[in-house]
Amino acid sequence: MRPLVLLAVVLTGCAAIPAAPAAPPSPEPVVLLLKAEARGGLCVTGTTCESSITVLSDGTWTAMGNGETRSGTLPGGRVAALADAVAQTGLAEAPPFTGTCPIAYDGQEQVLTWLEAGAQVSVASCEREFDPDDPLVAAAAELSTELG
Repeated sequence: MRPLVLLAVVLTGCAAIPAAPAAPPSPEPVVLLLKAEARGGLCVTGTTCESSITVLSDGTWTAMGNGETRSGTLPGGRVAALADAVAQTGLAEAPPFTGTCPIAYDGQEQVLTWLEAGAQVSVASCEREFDPDDPLVAAAAELSTELG
């Protein structure tokens, strides 16, 4: 009977040892959500006009244009809506652009870049038709108006 009592005491003592705390979950890596570029045309300074807005998955953004750089953070709802637009876009499969590229007459070409299945995808408006109803095209235009 004594061995059973000893075993019970040992097991009871082991139950009193607290478990090690669980490791905190590792944070999601911050990756590109969307980069919207406009290039072409002749700026007032006599150089080619270029501007861009880059948004990362944590909502931080950087806007560059007219010789200045600005940055900030989008609210969570805007980040989620932009991520949804990226997920729903059909821009990479849009029909080829068949017109005259606007840079031929002092206009601008738009280039959108995002991640799809972990790979970077870039589509230029002089290569593919940019349907204004495409969720990503619409979201990029809204960002350009708001942050550009």
